[in-house]
Amino acid sequence: PGIVPPSPAAPSTYLASDTDAGSAAMSSVLTSVSRQDKRKISALGSDISVTSSSKQARPPSVAVKAQQEGNNAITSLADVLKDFGKTLTDTTAATAANDLARAVSMVSQSTMFSDDDKMDLIDYLGLNEREVVKYLNMDEKLRVVWVQRCLANIRARST
Repeated sequence: PGIVPPSPAAPSTYLASDTDAGSAAMSSVLTSVSRQDKRKISALGSDISVTSSSKQARPPSVAVKAQQEGNNAITSLADVLKDFGKTLTDTTAATAANDLARAVSMVSQSTMFSDDDKMDLIDYLGLNEREVVKYLNMDEKLRVVWVQRCLANIRARST
């Protein structure tokens, strides 16, 4: 028997010959596995039998299960973080509004400044959230000095 050339449908073909020392007869087995159509072709002599390998449903491997569980956990975490971010944003906005309301109330009740000064300061605080935090966290003596500087800066920009 000679070597059989590979066929296009069977890219990986090899010939295995088995020789029996006691007899002159040789038998050859040709096995071909096609990576393209997942078929196994086995020929013994001139008889050819074709068997198609069908995939059976198997449970996912441990690695696949771990990956699926990880993906589910990440998805859940993303949902929680999205909700947390919304809550944090809402809370921050509410806190800023409350802080501004407190600052406006404090400025309005002050007896050290004219009504025009109070209005200028309230407008300034309404536009500058960080300045509201400063204003609320200073003691009374320091707050008076800070307000005088702010009013001086406001008037310097408007001229």
